[in-house]
Amino acid sequence: MTLFSKNKLAFLVTLVGLILISTSVVNSATIQIPKDTPVKVKFKQGLRITSGEFNKGSVIPITLAQPIDKNGIILVETGAEGTAQVVEIEKAGGNGKPGYIKIEFVDIKPKGAFSLREGEAIKLEGELVEAKGKGKGFFPWLFLKFILKGGEAEIATDKVYEVKVAESAMMQSE
Repeated sequence: MTLFSKNKLAFLVTLVGLILISTSVVNSATIQIPKDTPVKVKFKQGLRITSGEFNKGSVIPITLAQPIDKNGIILVETGAEGTAQVVEIEKAGGNGKPGYIKIEFVDIKPKGAFSLREGEAIKLEGELVEAKGKGKGFFPWLFLKFILKGGEAEIATDKVYEVKVAESAMMQSE
């Protein structure tokens, strides 16, 4: 091999190495999801959430209704799973007492090309979801009211809820 060929070969090897290194650098990006970023979530399909079926502290599964993106880059895909939690509850009772339930959205676990540190999730905050059941009227049931139970509260599960990211999250591409 001539000196010219060796230099040409060394140049090509170096060029291929630089291309491979630059490709891996481009593919491993870190992007922040800022605090207060709007997030749309919904309850898992087919789930019924009533004051008669849950207790305070019960965890309820949710999913991401729309992707979380930044500048056109999808950071968390639609369908990512997360949790909501029952923070207040009263079961319906005698004397026509209605049920009551209040839920807060807790977090979403990353899904897609970006992730957080192992086991971490994106924390959520926002408006609490609440519902109150129907009480039994006094006059129509004057003497039966004492034995009639009020209606259980039920949260709408076919609705999309908008919450926000509670604290900034640094997403790392995989």
